[in-house]
Amino acid sequence: MNNNAISMAEAKRILAEYPPLFNHPPQLPPPRPKRLGECPQCGWPKGQPGFLQAFVPLGHPLFGLLIQCPLCWNGHLPAYLEALCGLSDKMLGWSLDHMIRDSEGRRQAWAAAKTFCKQPTGWLTLWGSYGVGKTFTLAGIVNEIRRQEKAAMYVMVPDLLDKLRDSYNPDAPNAFDPLFEKVKNVPVLALDELGQARMTPWVVEKMFQLLDFRLREAARLGTIISLHFRPQAEDAPADWPDRAMALLSRMHDDGNHVVEMDGSDVRAAMAS
Repeated sequence: MNNNAISMAEAKRILAEYPPLFNHPPQLPPPRPKRLGECPQCGWPKGQPGFLQAFVPLGHPLFGLLIQCPLCWNGHLPAYLEALCGLSDKMLGWSLDHMIRDSEGRRQAWAAAKTFCKQPTGWLTLWGSYGVGKTFTLAGIVNEIRRQEKAAMYVMVPDLLDKLRDSYNPDAPNAFDPLFEKVKNVPVLALDELGQARMTPWVVEKMFQLLDFRLREAARLGTIISLHFRPQAEDAPADWPDRAMALLSRMHDDGNHVVEMDGSDVRAAMAS
């Protein structure tokens, strides 16, 4: 243990005591997902308790002082990863081991999901009709990554877009950045129901920014996408513009995997 390091509780006590002395309120660095195998708050390698430093001006009692990362030092990492993942209480119990594999498409999706969890980088796209188990598979992957103590996040694309719109303020554009940056940089991102998004110009721009970034960073970031139609331009919804078609094309880039899930509606059985 570093003898010059203090606990997070002590750091917060000092921050509460000293802010009036400075023009800009000092703050602790917020948690942020990093690379696979790193603590999502401090960025230290998994298994090595790490440290943080406060954003404070010269002369503050915390300036240059190391702070023990609470996720690493106090065993809070599992709780943080559960809060980050975006799954409902019911979905937190879904596991790839419980997937119904009664069709060739479901067996292929299960195998692709298990392979992805061993090396969770690049893109995996699952497509098929409603009720074939796409959401269950995405949640199962997120849970498996979480059990590996790596940061993963599940989002319904229409819900994500609603939150991004609500957080955007033309008078304070920086308020929009934290949520978008979190989704862009989380090591594993599961995007459910991409095809349900109404592709307005604003939506196309944001989804293109998000997916283009994650494609360029595919060597360190993993992305799982679900669609209810085959990811080809001729099968896309009628209101999808040409630029949205480019998103479908990128799902077929080298190193990315596309799997069709087939079979009857198994939502009730798989979610029980």
